[in-house]
Amino acid sequence: MGRPGTGVAAPPPPARARYPDGALRTAGPASLALDAALASIRIEPLREEPHQAVVSAHLAEGNLSEALRHYEIFWHLLRTELGAEPSFRFTGTIPLRLR
Repeated sequence: MGRPGTGVAAPPPPARARYPDGALRTAGPASLALDAALASIRIEPLREEPHQAVVSAHLAEGNLSEALRHYEIFWHLLRTELGAEPSFRFTGTIPLRLR
């Protein structure tokens, strides 16, 4: 990506950056998956799969508190909007000690 209309390439992102979910992490496969999942959530906030991908990416990075925080946000969103809860499959991705 570059600046529109200039033909000048944008500088590469820093090795560590603050992402839309507020987490600070190193760029890598898990952070790329996280970026894609967050973009998907902005389009369809009630779909479970991208929220599960966010949680899985946080767990892959060893960021247990962010994984649990995102799960709880989604749980409250589903409860408020649909009167439902995340699936057992999604809930099962959260380590028992964090639930």
